Amino acid sequence: MLTTLIFGVTQSLTEYVSHLCGESGDICVYKTLDSYRSPHEVARLLNTYCPELIFLQLAASEEEGVSAERVRLVVEQIRMVQPETALVGLLPKADEAGLRIAAELGIVEILIPPVAQEEFRAVVFRALDRSAGAVRGNVFTFLPAKSGSGATVTALNVAGCLAREFHRKVLLLEADIQSGPVAIMLNIQPEQSITDALDYSNQLSAETWRQMVAKVDDLDVLATSGARTVSKTSPFSYFRLLRFARDHYDDVIVDLPGVVEDAAEPLLSNSKGVYVVCTPEVTSLALARRRLRQLELRGIPDSVVHVILNRSDQTEPTLTEIEESLGRKIAAELPNDYRALRKAVESGGFVDPDTELGKGCASFAAALLGDGHEGHPVGGSKWKALLGKLGVSVQNEGVHNHRV
Repeated sequence: MLTTLIFGVTQSLTEYVSHLCGESGDICVYKTLDSYRSPHEVARLLNTYCPELIFLQLAASEEEGVSAERVRLVVEQIRMVQPETALVGLLPKADEAGLRIAAELGIVEILIPPVAQEEFRAVVFRALDRSAGAVRGNVFTFLPAKSGSGATVTALNVAGCLAREFHRKVLLLEADIQSGPVAIMLNIQPEQSITDALDYSNQLSAETWRQMVAKVDDLDVLATSGARTVSKTSPFSYFRLLRFARDHYDDVIVDLPGVVEDAAEPLLSNSKGVYVVCTPEVTSLALARRRLRQLELRGIPDSVVHVILNRSDQTEPTLTEIEESLGRKIAAELPNDYRALRKAVESGGFVDPDTELGKGCASFAAALLGDGHEGHPVGGSKWKALLGKLGVSVQNEGVHNHRV
């Protein structure tokens, strides 16, 4: 569960927020404070409870003794001692003085009763997303238009290329809890899996993490085991897992199923790029349109959503027809190299980098990183020349017109 402290002087307000936390089923209130404390006391509370979230009242009546200076001291201490802690401001009403304090302190997410549970959770998630903004790791998510489109193969081999060819510290996170095939494809039998990481997301450490991930060549893999499902899937569990991973890896490659459960929303909302993988078949293209619409309804920014066309060496339909059908440009095309894929699965490893599919995944991995990244192979001009030869257009916002 997400852990929190509540700082407030208006009893009815703190009780209301405590009720919302309990009603959510995912937020544990460690302590409710009915007054602002000295900076020393605030530091002691933070070190004792290590909250992931703090609700902080910003204004009240003069009789209750709330001043902008007292609020500022608390906020400064929180940001100094635990800068990664998310902050949500509380106001008993839409008070001009309170909104001004929030603006001065840079507190964007504010709760003013009454608030529906859905909006309460949305505010909490936005605050968590903001607190994670300084975390370093890139997140790239892959999901299939339909089963068998090749999203897992793409995610697996792109992750392998980033680790092997570009010497990045990379995690492949398999989020298809029910039927993820990565362990089978890599011929590994991990002792623990993503379900363990989710169950114990509030206890992740370098030591426990080493027991959960499997090392395949230079790539760390957090796979599904299929032995059991997570006891209670929570968005906050996914958020904590992802925040830990981003803090320890250069890149996190996420393999999602076609139907994404609501609890896995943080994987999408924190992605630098979301890639829907489809094939030229009519059914796959139709389902790709559906996936794109679902991502839109989830509020995923259109600028981070892209389409990869797998097995693209068919003559019909043409690329232009496919793009017209989807209503957007194809970000990348990967060849149909069944022989290379079969050999990789039989050997329990990655696609041979000298095959057409291997080269396609490598150039796509390079394009993901963009120009000027750290860790690309020696010889920047050679790297750029290779991308140009393969038809890769590298832009900071994503991969565009990448054809192999």
